[in-house]
Amino acid sequence: MIGLQVTPTCILELKRRVRIGWCCIPQCLKIRKLNIRINAKYAQRDANTVRWKIFAITVLGISALSGCINQSGLNDNDWTIMIYMAGDNSLSDVVDGNLEEISNAGSSEGLKIVVLSDKAGEGDSHLYYVGKKQLIEQPISSIWLKRPDEVYTGRHETLQSFIDWGMGNYSSSHYMLIMWGHGAGWKGAAEDKGDVLNLTEMRLALGDRKLDIIAFDACYMGTVEIYHTLEQNAGYIIASEKKMPRAGWPYEKILGHVKGHSPLEVGKMIVDRYVEAYEGGKKDSESLSIELALLKTKTGLCSKVKEFLDGTPPVDFSSPMKFEDEDSADLSSVIQDLNVTKELNRTVVKIGRWSNSNSTFEVSNASGLAIYCPKKPMDEAYPETGFATYTGWDRFFR
Repeated sequence: MIGLQVTPTCILELKRRVRIGWCCIPQCLKIRKLNIRINAKYAQRDANTVRWKIFAITVLGISALSGCINQSGLNDNDWTIMIYMAGDNSLSDVVDGNLEEISNAGSSEGLKIVVLSDKAGEGDSHLYYVGKKQLIEQPISSIWLKRPDEVYTGRHETLQSFIDWGMGNYSSSHYMLIMWGHGAGWKGAAEDKGDVLNLTEMRLALGDRKLDIIAFDACYMGTVEIYHTLEQNAGYIIASEKKMPRAGWPYEKILGHVKGHSPLEVGKMIVDRYVEAYEGGKKDSESLSIELALLKTKTGLCSKVKEFLDGTPPVDFSSPMKFEDEDSADLSSVIQDLNVTKELNRTVVKIGRWSNSNSTFEVSNASGLAIYCPKKPMDEAYPETGFATYTGWDRFFR
């Protein structure tokens, strides 16, 4: 039994929130006036009536405020952001620069940022809670370790333990996982000394967890194979179908605008900030054109691709739109079907594109998702992907 007390301060706060529109109350429940007058004589004569009035106002207040605070006592737009920095490779030298940007934003009320980072070498793995301009070391033993003080980002146990630790210790209304490092398209990401976390391992690490956003600050991860693998674990996926600059996301600009916003708003903001950083010259584009897409999951896109392919239709391989990865092509350039295109447009909620005049690749027609389209003989591992198994796409390359 929980005791609740309605005070004049509570009533004024409720009236204030209703007045400025913080809470949504049906029109039939408009509050005209809240005024309780209780005197000792009346309370003694009819205590039950008083209790019912207090109870009714308490319930009304809780109902009105329910749009602002969820049942866990968390604001609806609180966020926990988990950044999985796989830098035990050729990106080791840019880890510290990105960590500095992340800490410049830092955690605050309504925003919790945690990072697992690894660089080239031994004993340089770190688990951080990110304060304002400070990285607060946490016990690395909380994470699955290959060796003392050394994580192995290419293992599903590492990612799984990081997610468990982050969500278990820093609860929020919304969660975003950012996978930072090298990407290899349908083959996976989070390279550690040449070994990547493949799609089967990603699914194993995520299990039945539901995150609001899974994002990749990594090359070539905007593929339909990855989308199919992860769509049950996230409301949105953020990824690029092409090569990304080593400088990565503008973390200070992005993380400083997360709290207080919905997953859709956050996803759109990330796309905008990423393109702005390179188009405006604030980050080194390395003469690369820029593309990043926000993808809504569970739209039925993969089932439409399957339906199309089940009809053994002609697939157009004559002029696939390809970027730096010669073994993948923009989805819209090889599957030209009205139903697939319709679902693709529903899936790609927002896409950011900037065609760099110094680049050989024009991205103005990029759809936001790529598909495996090998120039050389098909990789023997591809038929084992969930997307190939589901749709039969691999049969076109046998």
